[in-house]
Amino acid sequence: MTTINQTFEKEHYKHFEGLMTQGNGYLSIRASFEEDYIEGQDDLYWRMPANVTVEKKRHTEGKFGTYIPLIVGNHPILREEMINLPYFLGMNFYVDGCKFHINHARNHHRKLDLKDGLITRYFDFKGIHIKTERYIHQVHKNLVVQKYEIQGDKDIEVESYIDYGVTTNGYNHFVETSYNLENGLHLNLLTDMNDEVEIVSRLSLDKTTSVSDPPYLMEKKLLHLKKDQKYVFYKYTLIRTSKDVNPCGIDFDFDKLYAEHQKAWQEKWDMADVVIEGDSNLQYALRVSIYHLLRSNNEHESRVAIDAKGAAGEAYFGHFFWDTEIYLLPFYLLTNPVAAKNLLMFRVNTLEAAKKNAKSYGYNGAKYPWESSVSGAEQCSNWQYADLEIHVGLDIAYAMINYLKATGDQECFNNHFLECIDEVLMYFMERLSYKDGEFHLKGVMGPDEYIHYSDNNAYTNKLLYEIMKFRIQYQSDTFSKKLLIYKDGLVIQDDYIIEQCDHFGDFDNLDFDLVWPDKSKPFGATISQEKNYRSKALKQADVLMLFFLYKDQYSKERMKDNLDYYLPLTTHDSSLSYIIHSIIMNWTCDERAYEYLEKAMAIDINYGAEDGIHIANCGGLYQGLVFGLCGMKVGANVTFDPKLPKNIRKVSFKYNHLGKKYQVDINHNGVNVNEIM
Repeated sequence: MTTINQTFEKEHYKHFEGLMTQGNGYLSIRASFEEDYIEGQDDLYWRMPANVTVEKKRHTEGKFGTYIPLIVGNHPILREEMINLPYFLGMNFYVDGCKFHINHARNHHRKLDLKDGLITRYFDFKGIHIKTERYIHQVHKNLVVQKYEIQGDKDIEVESYIDYGVTTNGYNHFVETSYNLENGLHLNLLTDMNDEVEIVSRLSLDKTTSVSDPPYLMEKKLLHLKKDQKYVFYKYTLIRTSKDVNPCGIDFDFDKLYAEHQKAWQEKWDMADVVIEGDSNLQYALRVSIYHLLRSNNEHESRVAIDAKGAAGEAYFGHFFWDTEIYLLPFYLLTNPVAAKNLLMFRVNTLEAAKKNAKSYGYNGAKYPWESSVSGAEQCSNWQYADLEIHVGLDIAYAMINYLKATGDQECFNNHFLECIDEVLMYFMERLSYKDGEFHLKGVMGPDEYIHYSDNNAYTNKLLYEIMKFRIQYQSDTFSKKLLIYKDGLVIQDDYIIEQCDHFGDFDNLDFDLVWPDKSKPFGATISQEKNYRSKALKQADVLMLFFLYKDQYSKERMKDNLDYYLPLTTHDSSLSYIIHSIIMNWTCDERAYEYLEKAMAIDINYGAEDGIHIANCGGLYQGLVFGLCGMKVGANVTFDPKLPKNIRKVSFKYNHLGKKYQVDINHNGVNVNEIM
C-alpha cells in the first residue's frame, strides 16, 4: 500500500499538514507537528467574504486543524463555520535545557501509511533518537492514540499539552472554558452555539506533573534514559461532544486497539481499492484520493455531509456544496451504499431548512442552499452564488434518482427522497417565467461561476427537464400531470453546438494571452468581475457537464465538437474542471485525455493542499478512472467500454450494484466481471 513521505521543507510544511490529514469521519486532524512549532494559532483577525478562487488568504507557515464536522460556530460575518477545536496532540521535548525545534532535528523523516492512517515520524535531537506514531481510531471514533519510542543516554523532559487558544479563520468560538488537572489533562468547552466539548488526555507515565499556562494545559515528566535501552510510552486522548451518540467503553491496550483499528481500515480498503498495473503515478494519486474519501466520511452519520475541504482545512468554512452529490456520491454508491444513503439523508434531514429558504425568496417548495452547514440554512455570504446557483437542488434530485438506480432501494426512495424531489420541482415551477408559450429559467448561474447572471443555462434547464421527466414516469398523480405542462414547455437549448446560456454567442471575445499573461495565477485574479461576467471566459466545465451526466443522449462526434468549442474558452480556475474534461476526452477518443487526467492528479499532490485537500477532485479522480479510462456505465446493468493507455496493463476494482458485489479486471484483451460474496 502507498505511503505519503515528507522530508521537512519549511515552504511546504502547510501543504503536508493538509495532504496528510488523518481522520475517521467523526474527527479529522491536520498533520501538524506535535511540538508547538508554529506561532499565530490563536491570532484574532477578520476574514471577509470573497471569491475563494482569487481571495488573498492569510498564509501562515502552518495551521493546526482539529475538526468534528458536527461542531460548528456562529461567525458574525461568515455565518456557520466548522470550528477548529483545541489541538491536543501536543508534545514538546527538552534536553540539556533546550526545547526541541524542527530546526534542531537531524535525520528527520515522516510518513503517512494510507492503509491505516498511521503517521510515523523519526528524528534525532541532541544524541537522542525519537520515533513517534499516531492515529485516529477507526472504530472508537472519539479516541486518538500516540506512541513514543525514545533512545539515548541523557535525561529528557516530555511535555504533553493541549492548546485551547486556536482560532477559526481568526475568530474565537469558545465562550466558556474550564479544566481539571487531576490524573492528566481534562478540558471542557462551551461553543457559541451551545455545544459542549470535552477533551481528556493522559500519558501512560507515573507521577506526572500537570500545570496550566493559558492557553495551554500541560502534563510533564522527566525521563532518565539509559544507553541502549528503548523507553516507550503512550498518550491517549478522548474527545467527546454533546452531539455524540452512545459512546462506548474502551480497553486502553495499545496492541489490541491498533489491531482493531487496522482491521476496520482493511475492510474499507478491501472494497474501495483500485489496483493499477503499469502507472505508479496514477496509482499513487488515486490511492491518496481514496484515502481521503474514506477518512472524511462517517458512513452511519446522516446529520452532516462532507465539506469541500474534507475536514482538512478552513478555506470553505466546513460548508457543503453540490460537489457532494455530483463528484463524491458515485464513489460511495459503488463502494459503500450505506455511506451514500446517509449523505443523501443529510439532505432529507435539512429539507425543512430548504423550504424556509425558498419561502424567504417568496416561493413554495425547497431551495437547497448553495453553501450548506449542519443546520441546512444558506451560509453563502456572496449574494451572486446564494441567489443564482440554484442548480444545486437539481443536483441533489439527480443524485437521489441515481441512488435508486444503483441500489434498487425503493423503500428509502419512496419514504424519503421522493418528497425532496417533489419539493425541489415545486420551487422550480414557481421560479420559471412564462413567455410566448414557453417556460424560461431566468437569472441563474450554472456550474460555470464566471458567467454570472444568465437566462436558460443549458445545464440547469436540461437537468430540470430530465428530473421532471423521471418524476412523471415514476408516479402518475396530480402532481405529475401538472409537471407535464412545465416539462413540455421548458426551453431546452438543443443546437448542435449547445449554447451555455441565452445569447452566449454575443458575449465578448477575449485575447487570453493579452489579458492573462501569467498562467500560474488564476484567470479570475487578472480581470475585473464586471468584465469577466460579460465575456466568453469559463471557470470550469458547464455544457460539458451535460455530457458527463447524460452521456447516452449525445453522439461522440457532438461531444467532441462541443469540447473543441468550449475548451479554448475555459480557464480551469476551478479544481472541478480538469477531470470532467479528461472524462469527456476519454469518451471521444481525444488524445489529450491523459494529459488532463494528469492535471487533475496534480491539484493536491503538487503542493495544493495547504488549506485542505480538494475532496471533490478526489471523487473526480475515482470517476476519471472507473467512468473515464474503464468506460464503466451504471444502469439496469453495468457495462464497460475501456480505453486504457498503452502503459496501463491492467485495472482491477470492486463495486456494488443492486445489492450485489462484483470484481472487475480490465486489460487490453478485454473485461472480466465476477460476482463475489
